[in-house]
Amino acid sequence: RVVDEEGRPVHAFTIAARRAWGALMRETIATMSGYDAEGRFLMTGLSAGTFELVATSRGYPPSAPVLLTIGDSPPSPVTLTLERGGRIEGVVRSSHGGRPIAGARVSFEGRLGRGNSASPVLATSISHEDGSYSLDGVGDSLRSLHVAAEGHDTRLVSGFTVAPGATLRMDIELTAIAEGEEPHTELTGIGATLFPHGDALLIQSVVEGGG
Repeated sequence: RVVDEEGRPVHAFTIAARRAWGALMRETIATMSGYDAEGRFLMTGLSAGTFELVATSRGYPPSAPVLLTIGDSPPSPVTLTLERGGRIEGVVRSSHGGRPIAGARVSFEGRLGRGNSASPVLATSISHEDGSYSLDGVGDSLRSLHVAAEGHDTRLVSGFTVAPGATLRMDIELTAIAEGEEPHTELTGIGATLFPHGDALLIQSVVEGGG
């Protein structure tokens, strides 16, 4: 079942089954979406092995993973608990005169599953005519935002947290590009590409001009 922190059923949800490779790497094996008045789900087709199950639903951060081992006998029922998250809101503006940008896509970097889902695995917001956006269900771990709009460079904003029930104000300015110019991504941090390797992080490459 999928329930909230008070034990009430969550009616619409997505479940991701992830296989663990070492301490850092997780591979999503299967995802499913469900609607059920009691929050119940049934995931089939998983091979023998050990998995992490994670639930998501609109307005909540992903649940804490629950370890599940599938062997010769059927596994015990699993309860996935979704806890209250925080909120991010703000305005997306252009560096060209500070005008608000409508239609900018603001989303959390990364995802838990593959493809489209009836209940999105990670939150996405499209800015309104006044440039305003909001994202609910933000977890209290470190997060990164991916912000993109036509005619502007894409920007990654990273290294922030939001406490449960709190609202973080985050106004974002995107760099306007000249006609015919190709957009690129504005990075924060040192500009290194990292990849999990066993129990360590491997630096695969560094970005030219990065920190």
